[in-house]
Amino acid sequence: MRILHLIGQLHRGGAELQLMAMLQRMPAPQFEHIVGVFWSGGDPDIIDGLTKAGCEIVCLDKHRGIDMGFQRRLNRLVKTRSFDVMHAWLMSSGLWGRLAEMMTRRRVPTVVSFRSSEVHTWPGGVGLDRFLDRYADVYICNSLRVRDVWAERLKSDGSDMIVIDNGVDCQKFRPGDQTAMRTALGIDADALVICAVGSMKPAKNWPMFLEVASKVTTGNPKAVFLGIGGGPMLDEMRNRLNELGDADGRIRLLGDRTDVADILRASDLLLSTSVVEGMSNAILEGMASGLPVVATRISGSEELVRHDQTGYLCQSRNLDDAVDRVEAILTDPTLALQMSRAARQVAQEAYSFEQMADGHAKAYCRAIAARQGK
Repeated sequence: MRILHLIGQLHRGGAELQLMAMLQRMPAPQFEHIVGVFWSGGDPDIIDGLTKAGCEIVCLDKHRGIDMGFQRRLNRLVKTRSFDVMHAWLMSSGLWGRLAEMMTRRRVPTVVSFRSSEVHTWPGGVGLDRFLDRYADVYICNSLRVRDVWAERLKSDGSDMIVIDNGVDCQKFRPGDQTAMRTALGIDADALVICAVGSMKPAKNWPMFLEVASKVTTGNPKAVFLGIGGGPMLDEMRNRLNELGDADGRIRLLGDRTDVADILRASDLLLSTSVVEGMSNAILEGMASGLPVVATRISGSEELVRHDQTGYLCQSRNLDDAVDRVEAILTDPTLALQMSRAARQVAQEAYSFEQMADGHAKAYCRAIAARQGK
């Protein structure tokens, strides 16, 4: 089965990491993967991982905005290669991919992934989505809430939508010795480390993370907060941290890191303050690492976190609720240990990459069958 995967970029993001992990588990000769990436560059580890998995990477050199040269290159790729399935991984990929199918009149079975309950709001977007719906055979959503949002937007009964949970590498992300990383970061062995992971963008609500950190560290001298992730808001958040004050350096914004698994292993709790998610890779990685989770009650997160069992759900944008939940775990070692074990068990049993890869293989077969029936 020859599959064209369309994705905007190969930087270190949630969709990109999930793509790499899945393709590594769908090898030749059963599958042949061509990754059509819109923008050049990317994370060397992801590019290397895809290459070692036998994937062909085709850069389509898109410029920002409407780029007809890019569209012609994409059209040529779709027209000249005999693809069994085209899989568009994000909203913009779904737009350009289905336009290519329409313009070339190549009836390639098409799968579109929706990975967030956040939808684009530009004028005419709803009408365009509904028009292009005829060129999609299967939609893959990574949470029930994402499915419901897009079914409503497309005025669909949801019969062509399937939910496939994100996966996590439970070998890479696992509990273990905390000493080396804590020493490297200059953190005391008896500190209580709270970690957050995600891109520095508005959807992750980093200002709330800093507010929670400020309140908890004020009342708990052992608490240390680590924020991992780069992006457009990093400098702004560092300035905000300076305004809040952190004289003893117990709130740190580390930027992008390649050793996230090691930092999670050195932590005691994962905090997610997001206002929008599809299904959070950070929460999955924290659970696999044996961390209790405190997360806002939003789509995706409320499906991952089993309230009172693997962690706590707090109200979105509610600072006091989040602070109370974090403090409840930090001050009760027995509860923290119970949640740690439960989180690890759930990650191992329900969210393997193998399950995710198998679900996608079935979705591709379903798309082929659906197109043959049209």
